[in-house]
Amino acid sequence: MGRRTILLLVAAAIVAVGAGGWYGLSLFAPPQTDQILAELRKAPLLGQMIADVPSVEQRLRQAIDDDRRDPLPGRSRAFEAIVDVRKTYIVPALQKAGDAAALTVMD
Repeated sequence: MGRRTILLLVAAAIVAVGAGGWYGLSLFAPPQTDQILAELRKAPLLGQMIADVPSVEQRLRQAIDDDRRDPLPGRSRAFEAIVDVRKTYIVPALQKAGDAAALTVMD
């Protein structure tokens, strides 16, 4: 093989490894904020709070972004934000509702 052929094979190998690495990293990359919020919207009561109270989505988005940028050991900021939403909005709403109304919301 000539020198040019060897250089082309090496360049092709570098491109293949780089592309494979990029693809591999994309498979294991953490989900984006919008994907996480989309999953949270699927939760029965939390999804309703995100839809009804704009500040809830803003707070969750900020907590998720902060966790991705600077993770803390232990509970995540997003988890703490969800706990706060539950205490602030969901629990009081369920306490005011009758049993039948609360069960209807859970379905």
